[in-house]
Amino acid sequence: MAPKQLVEKTINFDSPERIPRQAWILPWAEENYPQEVYRLKMDFPDDITMAPQEYLKPLDINGKRYKKGTYIDE
Repeated sequence: MAPKQLVEKTINFDSPERIPRQAWILPWAEENYPQEVYRLKMDFPDDITMAPQEYLKPLDINGKRYKKGTYIDE
């Protein structure tokens, strides 16, 4: 079943074959375990993806994402 159909069946409580998945992999894991992350993505591809974010003017961000301390996103 295509990912889109799987997500639609899940949203509609229409007995999907399985639960849609998305592995939220942090950059730390990709940097420290690139082969394992690659294999995970190949064996279990995401069914849910993010919409592209395009801004004419970049929004303000304070701090560093995934770093200790305060981070304020867009």
